[in-house]
Parts: sequence; C-alpha cells; structure tokens
Amino acid sequence: MRGSATKQVGLFAGYLIVPLFIASIISLITFQKFEPIVIVFLLGLGICLALFTATNPQTVGMIFRTHAVRNVVVTTIIVISVVGIVVLVNVLATRITVRVDTTKNQTFSISDSTVKVLDKLSEPVKVNIFYSTTSASQRDSAIDLVNEYKARTDKINYQIYDLQSLEGFTKARDMKVATDPTVVVEQGTKQETAATIDEQGLTRAIINLGAKVDRRVFFVTGHGERGPTFNSDATQGDGFSMASAALTNNNYKVDTLDLITRTGGDKKPVQLVPATDILIFVAPSSPMKSEEIQFVTTYLKQGGRAMFFYDPANLLKSNSTTSINDILKQWDGAPKFKEGLVLETDPGYVSPQNPTVLIPNVEATQNITRGIGSNQPVVYAISGSIDKGTDTTGFTSLLTTSASSYIKTDATQLSQNQAAFDAQKDQRGPLIVAASYETAASVSAATGATPTATATTPTPAPTGNGKTRFVLFAGTNFASDNTSVGINQGSNFNLFVNSINWLAEANDAIVINNKTQDTSPITISKAQDTFIYYSVVFGLPILVFFIGFVVWWRRR
Repeated sequence: MRGSATKQVGLFAGYLIVPLFIASIISLITFQKFEPIVIVFLLGLGICLALFTATNPQTVGMIFRTHAVRNVVVTTIIVISVVGIVVLVNVLATRITVRVDTTKNQTFSISDSTVKVLDKLSEPVKVNIFYSTTSASQRDSAIDLVNEYKARTDKINYQIYDLQSLEGFTKARDMKVATDPTVVVEQGTKQETAATIDEQGLTRAIINLGAKVDRRVFFVTGHGERGPTFNSDATQGDGFSMASAALTNNNYKVDTLDLITRTGGDKKPVQLVPATDILIFVAPSSPMKSEEIQFVTTYLKQGGRAMFFYDPANLLKSNSTTSINDILKQWDGAPKFKEGLVLETDPGYVSPQNPTVLIPNVEATQNITRGIGSNQPVVYAISGSIDKGTDTTGFTSLLTTSASSYIKTDATQLSQNQAAFDAQKDQRGPLIVAASYETAASVSAATGATPTATATTPTPAPTGNGKTRFVLFAGTNFASDNTSVGINQGSNFNLFVNSINWLAEANDAIVINNKTQDTSPITISKAQDTFIYYSVVFGLPILVFFIGFVVWWRRR
C-alpha cells in the first residue's frame, strides 16, 4: 500500500511537469529576470521531475523507448531552443537601443551640439514637466525629447507634474510656473525655465544653468535699419526675427539700441559693456549724426564688437548713405564697404535662376567658417563687396566670388537695368562679400574721449578685453526672414551664429540649429516630362499587348 501511494504521488507530480514548465517559460519572458515567482516555478518543476523519475522508473524507461516519445523529446528541445532565442532577443532588445533617423535634417534626433552640452555635464540635471489635461500631447512630446537626452547621458532624469493635482500645483507654485505646459530644469539649487518645449529651448535652459556671463546683442535702430522683428512691409521677409530667435536660442539676450537716446526696447538707458556686448547694424538707410558715430567709435575702440550689414538697394535711393563706412574709417587701414551690386557669371557660383543670388566660395580659415559649406552652400542674395583696406594683419576673408564676377557701381546704369560689364566703371572679381577684422583696442575709459554721460545717455562702460572685432557682410538677405534666400537656407544659419560667437569670443559656444521639414522635389525638364507621358500612356499598353502576343504565338 505504501509503495502504491508513493507511486500515485509521483504520477501526480508527473501531471504537473508540463504546466510548471509552461509557467516557468511565461514568467521568464514576462519578468526577464529571476524574480521570486520564477524561482518558485523552476523549483517546482525540478521537484516534480525528480519525484516522477524516482517513483516511476519503469514508466520513464518505457516512455523513452517509444518512437513517439523520442519525437516528443526532439520537438520539446526544438521548442525550448526557439523559446530561448525569443527570450534572448527580447532581453537584448531591452538592453541595446539602436536609433536610426532617416530624415534629411535629423528632425527626430538631438543635434551634435546638444550632445556636446550633455557630455560636459558634471552634475545631475532634473527636468520637471508641468502639464494639464489640455496639454497632454505637448507633455508626450516633452517626454520623448527628454528620453532622447537620457539615452545620451545618465545625468538627465525627469519628473512629470499634473497642474491639476495638489502635488503639481504646489511644485509649480514653488518654481514660479506661470504657463501650461512648462518645462523647468534644475541642478542643485539653480533652476531655469525652458523658453520653448523643444531641443533649442531645453538645451539652452541646461546651458543657462552654468552660464556665468550675460552676453547681449543689440540691433541698432534710428536710421532705417532692419530690426529683430518680422517686417511685413513691401519687402517681404526682410526682418531679422528668425535671426533674433536664433540668438535667443543660443544663450544671447537680444534687444534694440537707439543711438539717439541710448535706450533699449524698454526705453530704459543702456550701459554698453565692450567685453560682452555686440552691436548689429543692419543696413542703415539714413545718415548718423556725428555724436552717434563718436559714441559707437569710442565703444568699439574700448574693445567692443560689431556686425555690419550693407544693402546694395540703398545705392538706388536718393538718401543713400555711407554711415557704416564713416564708422569704419575711424581705423586707419580698416576694411570698408564698396557700394554697388555684385553680378556673378560663373555657373558654379550663382543660382541658375538669378545672377544676383550668389553661391560664394567659403574661405574655411577660422572659427566662423570652419565646417560651413561642406554639405550645404551659403545662399547669398543681392550683395555688394568689401575693400579689405591696407591693414591686412587682422583681416580675414570669409566669402568670395569667382574671377568671372564683377560689381556694378553706377546707380544710373543699375536703375536702367544695364547689367553688362563696364570696364571703365566696374571691378572684376574675385570679390570679397563677407569678412572679419580684428585690431587692438586703443581707448580706455580713463584716457579716451568718450561722450558726456547723462541720465539718459550713459557712456560705454570700460573694461574691454583688449580686442576690437568686426564682422562685415555685404548683403542682408542671407540672415533675414526671407523664405527663399534667408537664414533657413543652406548654411546661412550657422554662418550667422558662428559670426556672433566669434565676436563674443565664445568659440566653444554651442550652435543649436533650427530643424525644418525639408522636402526634396524632383525637377524634370520638358523633354523628360514628354518621355514619361508617352511611356505611361502608350508605352505600357503596347508592352502588355506585345507580351500577350508573344504568349499567344508560342501557344499557337
């Protein structure tokens, strides 16, 4: 009786072998590691196998002697192998992440610039995402973006807060969150709110956590210059709102400066700091007063920096001015703008549709142009040229035209559409259309002739860094909002931001590029269009008929 009972227990254990085996496999796939439940199933499987084998040796022997059981064993081994492979693939898939972005501009990947920022992180950064039910989609986009950052470094983590919950409301109040949705990054006791919930905004916020110096960029106004806002006047897209946004996204504070009142956009007095401030002159179309020129000159000679734009269209205006040249001539031998319009005749340097839309040669000689133009060209529409002057020590050419180009300098000929080269008046290329210039600062606040300071007209602050820097562009469109030849075309964005970084001596600064959904339309000629039409309308039916005829003929 005792042996019979033991045998029955063994048989019962045998009935449990298959269910325990299946349960073990399922639990392993589910948990992907040896959780307690997995260990219990495996131990149970082992005990049942041992009991069944020990109490029913004859049955086990008979089972393995039959042909059917051998097939079952082989099948079981195959199933176990397949299941093992599936488990292994799942484990590898969870531990090894492979990202492939096939879009032209890597729209769904973070840029190399952001990766550089993440590589420099020395302390953990927490990203706080605040949202409500009305901004759930933006919350998901923010989470996807932060996960891209997390994939690059272990120093990024995030937490989500629902503004409609008590915890979220309290945290938002503590962090002074005012909009929905909002992303706030914090590192230790420091925090920064992302201006936009995208890569530019998030990366800039991370950069600002460690920023030690506020660098300001002022668009000079008061003389018909283009400003940092969108201009919807007759000349479509000639504003610099995108350029302004690019600077903001790259950790610069952007404002305007009225040279008459010395005030910013908020009408408050501005105290210029030569070591950190940059002035941008975008094609002034009316003369500057002598005191304005003196003020700018003093600021620059104290080690200030400026970016000058020339617009050839001013040549055709009755109030054409050389205000920028009036500033530049304060330095002996400094470069200056040559008034006129550059026309290009070399097909390799110009747009096939318009000889005034240049594709200039990029002189990759310094930080401004390093890496620019290798993949995408600079699109440079409607340009004058630059005379490099006699002081060539600090002069660097950035963009040049071909030897086949020339500059028209006669306003009368231009107004009458006389574009042919005039050997008596015009100058042949190569022509310089963008350049940089660096010279030693020559004035200090203690000894220099600075404008008299008042409550509304403060003088430039001293403490320059010993260098005066200029960047000159003989055209304005490349950095404008123009959709066809503006800042979002080719390498224009990087050229503009790199120039600002060079002026600020921030050569290790991060350039966070705009990402646009580019399309690549196929342009076909009239002959190709005709070929495609007749091929589809007549060619395919004739081909089908011919194949059918051949088949019929062979069968016949």
